[in-house]
Amino acid sequence: MKSTPSFRLIAGLAALAFAVWVPSGKAVLLDWDLYSWTPSALTQSFDIDPLNPGNDITITITGDTGKFNLGYPVTATAPFTGGLAGPPSALQNLLTFDNKTQAVTYTVDFHYASGVTDVAFTLFDIDAGVADINQPIDQIRGNVATLTDSSTMGPTSLTGSVQNTVTGSGLSQVVTGTGPAGNTSADGNAAFQYNGAALSQFVFTFGNDAAAYGSGLAQGFALGDINFTPVPEAGAVLACATAGLIGVWGLRRMRRATVDS
Repeated sequence: MKSTPSFRLIAGLAALAFAVWVPSGKAVLLDWDLYSWTPSALTQSFDIDPLNPGNDITITITGDTGKFNLGYPVTATAPFTGGLAGPPSALQNLLTFDNKTQAVTYTVDFHYASGVTDVAFTLFDIDAGVADINQPIDQIRGNVATLTDSSTMGPTSLTGSVQNTVTGSGLSQVVTGTGPAGNTSADGNAAFQYNGAALSQFVFTFGNDAAAYGSGLAQGFALGDINFTPVPEAGAVLACATAGLIGVWGLRRMRRATVDS
């Protein structure tokens, strides 16, 4: 028996679908040079992935938000650059806390049904003032990601720089400034990664170490670009696998028909 032209067409299309439609896990970047933050806003959503309908990421700031300096937060190339050439834009944050217990919390939500993985970002200028004039001591704490199954995890990688230190493990990892870093230096950078699991959200809090000053001095940091990879939805993977199997079966039928003829 010979394969009919219509069967050959179906088999070929199915094989093609498997080859080009199978989810690639392509990385997505929230690039602050391309997407801007409304000055002084405390929440904003961004539609940056053409393959995912609607907004893809939302950043919300809570806590002692009344302590932001006028016009902050804002996307800009200064004051904090992380030592990067250019420099590129980043989400700049400048605050004047009344006391060392005040803090602000940043919640980053990803709007993907199956979550995202390989999340990476860097915070600039996590440092401390000169000790003998009683300046602030920046601290990033509460570094936790929520997974799609509602469990939690800490950063899989958290790398500090010359003027800060990383302590703790798991859900208790903390970055604390140890000395002054210039605003345009990489010496206050802290690089975060969340790998190996599908997450829907990550959170961090910016405040002061318990040994910090009393009150009234400005301090800040910048949030660099956020890189992540969407996890393909299970239904899409199954459909691609099914199309591939149909294509393989069809090709085998075609070969058998050729031999029989």
